Amino acid sequence: MARLHSLSTTHHAPSFLHAPRGQQSRRLARAVCLGASVLCVFLAVGDAFAQYYLNVQPVDWTKYSGLTGVQLGDTLGQNINTILQNESRYLYNWVDANYEHNTFKYFNEIEGYYGGSLDGSGVRPLAHFAWGNAVMLRTGTYDPVVSGLPASDALRRTEWALRGVAMTHASNRPDGSGWGQGTGYGEWQGAYWASRGGQAAWMLWDSLSVETKTAVANMIKWEADAFIDFTVPYWRNPDGSTNTPGNTRAEENAWDSRILTMAQAMMPNDPNIDLWRLKSSELMVASYSRESDIYNTTLVDGIPVNEWINGYNTFDDGVLVNHGIVHPGYMAVHTLTYDTLVDASLAGQYIPESAFFNNQVNWDSMTQLNFVAGTDPYATGHPLLPPGGTVFHKNPDGSLDPAPYFPNGDDWSADPTTDVNYVLHLMYGELRGLDAGEEVDSMDWINCEIDALRDLQLRSGHDGNIYQDGDWASDRDGNEIDTYREISEAWMIYWLNQHNQVSPTADHWGALPTLLPGDTNYDFEVDAADATVLADFWGRTGLGGGFTVGDFNSDGTVNALDASILAANWGSHVEESSAKVPEPSSAVLLAVLALIALLPRQAR
Repeated sequence: MARLHSLSTTHHAPSFLHAPRGQQSRRLARAVCLGASVLCVFLAVGDAFAQYYLNVQPVDWTKYSGLTGVQLGDTLGQNINTILQNESRYLYNWVDANYEHNTFKYFNEIEGYYGGSLDGSGVRPLAHFAWGNAVMLRTGTYDPVVSGLPASDALRRTEWALRGVAMTHASNRPDGSGWGQGTGYGEWQGAYWASRGGQAAWMLWDSLSVETKTAVANMIKWEADAFIDFTVPYWRNPDGSTNTPGNTRAEENAWDSRILTMAQAMMPNDPNIDLWRLKSSELMVASYSRESDIYNTTLVDGIPVNEWINGYNTFDDGVLVNHGIVHPGYMAVHTLTYDTLVDASLAGQYIPESAFFNNQVNWDSMTQLNFVAGTDPYATGHPLLPPGGTVFHKNPDGSLDPAPYFPNGDDWSADPTTDVNYVLHLMYGELRGLDAGEEVDSMDWINCEIDALRDLQLRSGHDGNIYQDGDWASDRDGNEIDTYREISEAWMIYWLNQHNQVSPTADHWGALPTLLPGDTNYDFEVDAADATVLADFWGRTGLGGGFTVGDFNSDGTVNALDASILAANWGSHVEESSAKVPEPSSAVLLAVLALIALLPRQAR
């Protein structure tokens, strides 16, 4: 058991206490400005304590009842969850043994984990650990037998991790000892840590203590508000001059957007929600913007692309340079903006199209773009390495190679197979249909990568962990937890899509409208696509998905009554409808039932 340690006696002083006097005053002023609305928590406990957490709109998990777990016959789902369940066993034990058990004095000495520092090694792993746990607990795939912990203990340790993230944040520590925007600790990536901790807490909201909810909501509000007037950075300016030679700003913009999309989903009634959404759209469009986008007048979220951006972060073919090399690892990190899908879907909101800006170009740069060995088309000073070809490629024998090709070499790991973000990248590509017309289906790539990860996990001496010494250039343990979160997200979006629970994409933000009876996909039409969904869920009971799973009368079962409603509205096309459902003609009903009978159904 790790030793008990109290944060009431040990903390890290913020850097402005050690900075030159001018920097001290500027940082202190920013911290005071950011924290003014939060510090009242500590001046008047009671009503002020509840100010932000009462604004949180929890995820409505009732709509997912009957949809949890891995479906019978779903081999890919089972393989993903086998990896996750074994990884969870390893990490529940590893985190408990390596993170200090603490008490937090500003929250009535409540217990939680503490990472020993207020940087990426102390905070980020706890946020990612909590994220993976929350997904497994909520999607019904947590296995107490495999992990060796009852679900109640798993929840307790997850909440301890969330406290280690949120209760060390500056919004919850008036003595100036926390991390966050304006403190000198965690300013570069802290918004990302907060977003991951916030997502995990939001998924488990109804199971958390008031103290944890308060700390998380304070953290999210602080971090999101700090970005309202943020100046978005770029690798290159509109005139082609370079701001940061050898280093894109794509991934930084993408991870900073996370806190804003998370906050607007979690707190949809906050007075700053429109400002959060506006800045998030700007960051997401900017993240993987190209030189040609300087002249791009295509509307994204209702505004021309060239009015969103003031520079660019990738070449026109989707390639980016980071760490001084062509870096597929960072090309794949576009998934940080795609993750808006999870926030919006769980919140019952539209996914803004900015989340997927340039996603096809990004995809093609990994699957179609041919790199020619010996050339230096991106002026890195490093000729492209043999054998050349595409990032995702086949072996000489025609089999799929799970290790992506790194044109300038890989500065992360000894074996590129170890980077799980490629699985997540491929899963989003499958969901978005980005592989249309390609020789290799994205699902084949996903299965190839999952099989390779499972082989890593089954190496001698492993107890659920995927990695061992030598797999990564540094921070093996941190990468282990990052991997857990990334596989969890791959499972989450696969699960949401499998059950028709992914929100539609639109040219705006906002809540989804009421569906027309018979419409399953928010296209305001009742047609064969809706009949297909009805067929997929035909005969299933105990469902909570409502219209999106074909349960049009919301009785938890998909049957002839729902087919009758579909038939009654067949061919309808309206913006919204609150009309009473008419009786169907027998001819239309029979035609719909015949169509359903002919459609293939998913394994149940």
